[in-house]
Amino acid sequence: MTAADAKAALERGRPIVFVRPPAAEQARDLWDVLGALTAGHGPGVGPPVVIICADDTAAAEWAAATPVA
Repeated sequence: MTAADAKAALERGRPIVFVRPPAAEQARDLWDVLGALTAGHGPGVGPPVVIICADDTAAAEWAAATPVA
């Protein structure tokens, strides 16, 4: 699936699944597809995102690397 395919699926309300390497700095294409995340519900809010990490350290790295609007 290309980034354009993923964006189109999200725009149609379809779920997508990314499988990424554990290093948060390798997720630039993920953030390019999702854009900056805005929590909440309604217009202007990013799609719901679940990131599953192997341990607390990886979770902290991913949280720190997440772009926020």
